[in-house]
Amino acid sequence: MMKHLLPFIVLALLISTSGRAQNLILNPSNDEPLVEDEIPGWQEIQGTQWTQRCAGPDAYEGSCYFYPGAVPVGKLEQTIDLSEYIDNIDNGVQEFYFSGYVVSFDQSPSDQSQIELRFFSETNEELSVEILGPYSQTASWMMVEATMTAPVGARYFKIMLHSIRFNGSNNDGYFDALNFVAIEPQVECTLEVTMTQEDDQVTITATGNGAVVAGYAIDWGDGSPVENTNSSSHIYEPGEYTFCVFYTDDSNPEGCNVTECVDVEVDSPPVECSVELVLTQDGNTYTAIATGAGLEQFTYSIDWGDGSVATNASTGTHTYAAIGEYDICVTYQDAAVPPACVATACETINITVGVNELTNSISSLSVYPNPLTEYSQIIFSLNRSSKVMIDVIDVLGKNVATVIQSTYGQGTHIINWNAQALAAGVYFVRVMADSEQHLIRILK
Repeated sequence: MMKHLLPFIVLALLISTSGRAQNLILNPSNDEPLVEDEIPGWQEIQGTQWTQRCAGPDAYEGSCYFYPGAVPVGKLEQTIDLSEYIDNIDNGVQEFYFSGYVVSFDQSPSDQSQIELRFFSETNEELSVEILGPYSQTASWMMVEATMTAPVGARYFKIMLHSIRFNGSNNDGYFDALNFVAIEPQVECTLEVTMTQEDDQVTITATGNGAVVAGYAIDWGDGSPVENTNSSSHIYEPGEYTFCVFYTDDSNPEGCNVTECVDVEVDSPPVECSVELVLTQDGNTYTAIATGAGLEQFTYSIDWGDGSVATNASTGTHTYAAIGEYDICVTYQDAAVPPACVATACETINITVGVNELTNSISSLSVYPNPLTEYSQIIFSLNRSSKVMIDVIDVLGKNVATVIQSTYGQGTHIINWNAQALAAGVYFVRVMADSEQHLIRILK
C-alpha cells in the first residue's frame, strides 16, 4: 500500500532521528562525472541520450541534474536492493520515504516529467506501483514526495525517471535531488489510565508499557501546571474538563509516544434551602405568611388548594367560597432555571364557618365516578332557582372545559358529562349559581 503523507518538515524530523536515514539512491543529483557518456548508477530504459545538464535552469541541488536529451521519450531507472530490511518488510511495518524535484523548460506546451516508484519480489514480480505526475511545472523546481509501506515479500525497489517531449527537439523534463530513505519503525507502546472521582477530587494512576525509559506527564486541562508523574490527585472547580496523560520514551521520544484523554465533570455543591408556613384564619378567610432561608435570588408561590390563581409572593390572603378540606402549600425556590433548590411547606385546613347553608343557592355537589371514566355525572342540589354555570379548571385556575350554562330550579340535578377529551391529571369542577361557587376536586 502506498500513500502521500506528512508535510516534508515533519517527516524530515522523523528521518533525522532514525538510524537508517541514509539516501539509498546512488548518484541522486547526477553530480558524479559521466563514465563513457553514461550516468553512473543508472540504466537507460528508453532513449540513449540521458546526460547531465547544469544550467538553464540552474540545478536545485549540487551542480547538475538529469536531462534525457533530444529524444521523444526518455526513461532512466535505478534498482535498489532491500535485503537489509527483510524482517520489517515481511512483518508489514517497513516504510520508505521518497522525495525529488522536477521542472520543465518554459515553453508551451511544456514537456512533462513523471516519476514511477515500484516494489518487486525476489522473482521480479511487481508488487506495487506509485506514479508521481506527470508534471509540467516551468516556473521553478517543484518538490514531489510519497511515503510507501513496502509490500510483504518486497526485495527490490525501482525508481524510473520518465520524461515526455511535447515541443521542440529537446526533451526538457528535468529531475534533481532524488531521495529514498528507510524509516525506522516506531516502537509500539501502550498506556492505561485508571481514574477515581470523589466530588471535586480526581485521582489518576497511569501504567505504560513499551518505553525503554518511561516518561509521564499529566495535563489536568484547567490551566494548572503539568505534572511529570504517573499518579496524582487534583481538585477541580465546578465545570467540565478533559485531562490528558502522556507516555513517552525519554531515551527516544520519537520511538514511543502515547496520549490518553478522559472527560471529567464536576458538579456544583448542592444548595440547601427551607421554608416555613404560618396561617391565620378569620372565618373562611386565611392569611398565609411564608419565610424561606438558604437562597439569595428566590421566588415564592402560594397555592390555596381550591383551584384559584396562586399568589406569587411570600404573603397572601384568600377567602374560600365552599365548605371543605383544602391544602395550602407554599413553594420557595431559586429564581434560576432550572432551580438549584426547591422547598415546599403545606398545611391542611377545613372550612366550616362563614357559610350559611340555608341561604346558599348550592346545597350539595358531587361527581360520579371520581376518578373519571369516559362518561361521568355531575350531581348538584339547589335551594332555589338559579342561573348555573358548570366548568372545569386545572390546578393553575385555567378554564379547560365549560359543561353547561343555564337556569335550573330548586332540587337535585344530574348532568351527564362526556370527559373523554380531558387529558389525564388533577382538575376541579366549579359550579357557580348566581354569585356563589363551589369546587370539587376530580382526577382523570
